[in-house]
Amino acid sequence: MDFSVQRELPAGFTLEAAYVGRLGRHLLQEVDLAEPVNFVDTKSGMDYFTAGTLLSKLVDANRGNPNAQVPAIPYWENLYPNLARNGQSATQFIYTNEWTQYRYTTGETTALADIDFFCLYGCPTDPQGNPTSLFWQNQFATLYAWSSIGMSYYNAGQLTLRHPSSHGLQFDLGYTLSKSIDMGSDAERASEASSNGSFSDILNSWNPALNRSASDFDTRHLITLDWVYQLPFGRGKAFAGSSGRMIDAVIGGWQWSGLTRWTSGLPFSVLEPGWSTNWHIQSYGVRTGPVKVHQHLDQNGEPQVFDNVAAINSGIIGEGNPIRLPYPGEAGERNNFRGDGYFGLDSGLSKSWRLWEGQTLKFAWEVFNATNSVRFDTNPNSLGNGLTTGSLGIYNSLLTAPRVQQFSLRFAF
Repeated sequence: MDFSVQRELPAGFTLEAAYVGRLGRHLLQEVDLAEPVNFVDTKSGMDYFTAGTLLSKLVDANRGNPNAQVPAIPYWENLYPNLARNGQSATQFIYTNEWTQYRYTTGETTALADIDFFCLYGCPTDPQGNPTSLFWQNQFATLYAWSSIGMSYYNAGQLTLRHPSSHGLQFDLGYTLSKSIDMGSDAERASEASSNGSFSDILNSWNPALNRSASDFDTRHLITLDWVYQLPFGRGKAFAGSSGRMIDAVIGGWQWSGLTRWTSGLPFSVLEPGWSTNWHIQSYGVRTGPVKVHQHLDQNGEPQVFDNVAAINSGIIGEGNPIRLPYPGEAGERNNFRGDGYFGLDSGLSKSWRLWEGQTLKFAWEVFNATNSVRFDTNPNSLGNGLTTGSLGIYNSLLTAPRVQQFSLRFAF
């Protein structure tokens, strides 16, 4: 959906304002059909995601203390009465022996597998009394399949100022304010098993809309500038306009050109250490307080995106943490932080000499990333994004390439 208005300005300038929109529907996304289901207990009317979240909140409130006394939750009492033993409720048993052990390590799906699928303490049973698994498929732990559930939204306002070739100058200056939202940003040819470097996996197959957030490539602000300028030196120009042939061959006919692109920061997410919702894919962390992004060199001289990464990791357990671990059923917050954007300035200087009829000699000096600017890559393969790890927030690759210069001399005939 496009709409634009153009206005001619004095001195040959034109100004164009445009709205550009694009909506995507029925896009291909992969979902895990073997993910633990959100099983509902018909007696209490409670579902697993609710009951699991209550148990995880008790672990957080007690700062992971396995000996803390917790109230009975009907869901666990009804589904696993065999775990009520030694004067403990089933809830207390699961809390002490499983949930506190795995909440901050491999996640709640591991605890659920122990009491349900692996039957570490005896198997749950169906209405006929036969051993069964309430949450898991018996044949596979993960099974990804394509589904046309994907959606995307792109809306942008664009301003473009153009100057046609006049007085030796031609340029285009553009600004775009945009927002791109989707459920997954990877290419439809990409599979979950491939390391495609995206924050696009569907975390909750039973509620895929939880993935809806800013696209991995969302750039809120974009400025572009390109130009070609015939330098005003030499015969017939503003400076040394009456110069002779020899002088004009040296100072005349030079052309300066360039291309500049700047974007605001690209989004990224942080991942939990375990697997709270999906047994195969980790969910994202959830902000509970202000987290300052401030790129700097840490004590080891490595580029760090967070202002105080120690406060993030030390506060994961218990209350007061700026980022908490997700609860069962949650996808967490996808792409809720912004790192570096892109900046590049390429420029060139060139001159042509006409030798004889149909024969020219052209010299060019071209510089890529002329300012030698450094911008880091927020791709998950390039930025440490694991909570409680020693590499959280550390960049390890660049969006930009170092400055490169090339010279050429071309004879055309």
